[in-house]
Amino acid sequence: MTFEADCWSTWLQEGRFRGATAVERRAMNVRLHRVRRRILRAARLRPGIRVLDAGCGDGFLAAEAAKIVGPRGLVAGLDISAASLANAERLVVRSPKDALITWHKGSVTHIPFPEASFDAVVQRSVLMYVEDKQTAVSEYSRILRPGGRVSLFEPINARAEDDWLIDFTPVRGLHERVQQAEEELRATTCQPMLDFDAESLSSLFREHYATVWTTAHEITWTPASGDEWLRHVEQQPNPWWPTRRDLITQALGPDAERYLEFIAARMGRGAYTYRCPAVFLVAVK
Repeated sequence: MTFEADCWSTWLQEGRFRGATAVERRAMNVRLHRVRRRILRAARLRPGIRVLDAGCGDGFLAAEAAKIVGPRGLVAGLDISAASLANAERLVVRSPKDALITWHKGSVTHIPFPEASFDAVVQRSVLMYVEDKQTAVSEYSRILRPGGRVSLFEPINARAEDDWLIDFTPVRGLHERVQQAEEELRATTCQPMLDFDAESLSSLFREHYATVWTTAHEITWTPASGDEWLRHVEQQPNPWWPTRRDLITQALGPDAERYLEFIAARMGRGAYTYRCPAVFLVAVK
């Protein structure tokens, strides 16, 4: 069954990789795989248990969980996007040694399963899109059995920084207009992505779980060349944002290309670094 693409499925399949070379795309997938493996290790999955991948998206976290819990276990993938679920069902390949994976449309703030249905909840970068995080955290607790655990990863976008070592004096006015456009977008479009940090997220979980602990992480990206930078501006940072090129074009109009060329000509290793703190969180019921 196929469904009309939405912002979530389009971003997962195209937007986050747009402009990247095959080598860059493989490197991005390697980084995502490492995060997934770390989430699953912290979840302490074992054969025969039931796992919910909350906000499963492309289904790859669910697929890796299915290999661990095996044919006597079960993995349920939950997502608000019917198109993403259809893509996951089409793309995820199971072996006879893997658990059955079932796919379900629904929200993490209203999980369509009864109490104590699962032994573990896993997720990657989902609560950052949820306005009512408190209800989602409560729902995870509701559907977990006693002793069950949540294992997740979330970027702390409110603390993200662009570290520029370029002298923008010749295009200072243009640069300030781009920064203003970014701030306006953050203020109007992305509040759920910015309304939490590691401590506030931990506090939400401590209201419902016996034990909660976090591990700090940092996401960084430093382009090695102007060409790499120009490829990067074709990507969507998240499903709610335009590409960086589109944002710059909207902010600068006909001056956009001059601004991009100015940066590309000065871009080299260390000229720019994007830094975003992140957190791995584990909560035991």
